[in-house]
Amino acid sequence: VGPMPGLKRLASSSHEEVYRLVRRQKVHAADELLSIAKERSAKDSGALLLYCCGSDGTSMKRTLQREIDAMWTPDTGLQSTGASGSAPSGASQAHLKPLAAPRLRTLKAQARAPANLPRSGIPAQHVQIASAPGNKACFLEAKESLRRGRKGDPTLFDSFACRGEAVFRPFGGVWRLRDFYEVLVAARNDPTLVAVAPTSIAEGGFRIPRSEESWRAMLHAGVAKPRIPFDELTESQRTAVSAEVRFGIGFGAMPWQPPSKQEQDHLHAWIEAMPKDPAFEVDVLRGQPLEERLVRLWSHRHVEDRHLFAIVRAFEACKHTLQETVGFKLKDGTFKITGRRLIAPRHRGDARKGTYGAICAQAVVEEASVSPPILAILGSNRVSKLRPISWSPKKLRAITDGTFAEAGSRGNLSAGRLKPIADGDASRE
Repeated sequence: VGPMPGLKRLASSSHEEVYRLVRRQKVHAADELLSIAKERSAKDSGALLLYCCGSDGTSMKRTLQREIDAMWTPDTGLQSTGASGSAPSGASQAHLKPLAAPRLRTLKAQARAPANLPRSGIPAQHVQIASAPGNKACFLEAKESLRRGRKGDPTLFDSFACRGEAVFRPFGGVWRLRDFYEVLVAARNDPTLVAVAPTSIAEGGFRIPRSEESWRAMLHAGVAKPRIPFDELTESQRTAVSAEVRFGIGFGAMPWQPPSKQEQDHLHAWIEAMPKDPAFEVDVLRGQPLEERLVRLWSHRHVEDRHLFAIVRAFEACKHTLQETVGFKLKDGTFKITGRRLIAPRHRGDARKGTYGAICAQAVVEEASVSPPILAILGSNRVSKLRPISWSPKKLRAITDGTFAEAGSRGNLSAGRLKPIADGDASRE
């Protein structure tokens, strides 16, 4: 049987269209949305019904409830954290204003104060992952000994062998040197990051002093240079072998260097010098679409698992939302390493589990009221405007009756009537 006439003109509803419907009719349950889709199928050529269907075309898709929940979850990446068009909440409004002097004094005191006691109930799990035998390493960091390690050694994240990355949606949709400063202070309050400082590389990031445990793990893996015990490293050598968690270029890059006269005190110079920077309150993501206002972190030069986890916690403490992770995931407050040698699985954040198009629908609706021109790095289209399902003729035939093909041949697509979806109606490809 040939393809159905007029098939290319039939498409599902976009995430934005579904978002507007869900908010207007106050839909909270997937079954309720599916019922509305069946009632509207004759009017919209089944576009909403196609959105609600699973990939097999026989039943409601499994992720529909999560997408509806995401549409009702306040988006911390927006300046208004309530429904679209509402006034900013108190916390969001204060966050958008310049940093007050009393608050700045408090942050400086916290940066110099001793670290708090370790957080209980959130251990960093050291998961030993065996490497597949017989595979050749593509990079020095990818050698099998690094992934195997020795019992008790921390897992080391790098940009090749065991990738560790995280993507955040910044609170209020702004990312400034002031926000980086607040995250640095929060990180210093963690006992595992008492000496963390901003790195001086072009894209910016965190410089983490090398610990004796991670240096021992690097010696066991054969990637430590120079190959000498930790207590024999000079102060300059320890600085040179520090680990780094860097920002992604184009996604929150924040280069900063202290004045030259303060470079000798690299551990503490940023506490006083960073707030004096003229760009302290400048939003580096200003002008970008709300859905592209993301901050990406990636591990460089063998970052300990506990250090990466502590930085993630510091971002969350400053109300930035974890959107995606690579090589690890946070589940029930526990850090779980999922990466393998040269394989780095991606995981969605726990806060909002829906598809990214559904998550960003609220941002696109709010963006429509913004008058300034927008610079779109990823193109002029929006992910929430995409129509997520592409149906083959066989799957479409499972949810349409015989009148559709006849109506389509006469150029009248709306005359086709969609049948209620029932399990077992579809013909498999």
